[in-house]
Amino acid sequence: MPTTKCNLKKHGVLGVVLTMACLIGVVSCSTDQKTAPSGRQDIDVESKIKETGETYIRKHCPDWLDDLTLEAVVEDHGNYWEYTFKLPPDTQGGVPIILIDKVTYKIIKAYHTQ
Repeated sequence: MPTTKCNLKKHGVLGVVLTMACLIGVVSCSTDQKTAPSGRQDIDVESKIKETGETYIRKHCPDWLDDLTLEAVVEDHGNYWEYTFKLPPDTQGGVPIILIDKVTYKIIKAYHTQ
């Protein structure tokens, strides 16, 4: 009579061990962003922050589009990220500063320094 139970006599201990090893391998490969190695997670988060900030500038503040050519800077401020830009050395002027909520990725505040 066929059964779905593992029969150690038929498959042997080695078969059971190999089956378990395969299952563990499959489970460990199916990780999400929260459990990914921190280097990969940091890249994904920073990309999402930059995308959120750039989208906001393109949609709501077209006068700031030239600033997108500057080097972007992301700083962690606890409950939110600050997305801004670095001015070249010996340059005077202002840059956009966009505050992005860490949970929702919504814009909390956006302004341009002078």
